[in-house]
Amino acid sequence: MIMADQDFDGSHIKGLIMNFLHWYNPSLLRLNGFVKMFITPIVKATKGSVVKSFFTVPKFVAWKNAQNSLSGWTFKYYKGLGTNTSKEAKTYFGDLNRHVIPFRYNGGTTSNGSNNDDETTALLATPTTSTTFQEPSNDDDWIEMVFSKTLSNRRKTWLQSYDSDSSIDYETNEISVSTFLRDEYVVFECENSLSHVVNRIICITLVYIRRKSLEHANAHSNVT
Repeated sequence: MIMADQDFDGSHIKGLIMNFLHWYNPSLLRLNGFVKMFITPIVKATKGSVVKSFFTVPKFVAWKNAQNSLSGWTFKYYKGLGTNTSKEAKTYFGDLNRHVIPFRYNGGTTSNGSNNDDETTALLATPTTSTTFQEPSNDDDWIEMVFSKTLSNRRKTWLQSYDSDSSIDYETNEISVSTFLRDEYVVFECENSLSHVVNRIICITLVYIRRKSLEHANAHSNVT
């Protein structure tokens, strides 16, 4: 059972564990229900004795926007598992049917359990110049697309098709690996890409400021 923060960093951890299992011991990942995740609220809205728990930020935002008035409501964002109190933890573990969701494996193997290499080969051979994202046909291909170093162009097309208003549906008894990657892990990829762009801009700006400062200092220096 994977227990990680409910934010996109936690999604990253879940994805890395899936990729690890897929590479080193795929038979475990293909055992439906063997790999599970433990979910906790990322936002709680409280008004008096009424407490509403939200497991994704888009779900919370949608509920918040639908309210006529937010008077009397207080909100708490749970950055990580450590934000929860011991009382809240006992509540979660007392309702495992709600907080534990098993992963279901869809496709990627033939009926006799051998790898279906034709699907993966087709995915790798598909041209990556198209601007229209075509979803992989099974969980094996999804994992290949998300983590393979050779499919970076396909990932870019995937991220460009992301709808920030959508989110994974936790109101279910199980979630397929592909659904997790498509609807939850994608949030980490988008946030990570954005942070890299911002960091790059900051670095370029600092280098420019430093160069200009040195040029200015040199131009006004009395030292010859």
